[in-house]
Amino acid sequence: MKELMNGLRGDTDDCKLVAEWWGGRGHTDSLYRTKSGKFLLVQVFTAPGKTSAPLSDDEAFGWLKDHQLIEAIDELFPGRLEDA
Repeated sequence: MKELMNGLRGDTDDCKLVAEWWGGRGHTDSLYRTKSGKFLLVQVFTAPGKTSAPLSDDEAFGWLKDHQLIEAIDELFPGRLEDA
């Protein structure tokens, strides 16, 4: 789906879905990566609807870390997490 996000054109049909998180009660987040390497976060709620925003690499890393999506972090940001 094509849309304008903070002055950037985004098309999730042309992006790779790299991670999803289900928040329950009709809340889903989907993190996409564009062909140029930028990240797009699409959040869908039962009410009021949907929001979309571009994320910097640091913001995408933080979102993945907050949701404990370790496999996606290892794939997208290798070496950024330290082992215990």
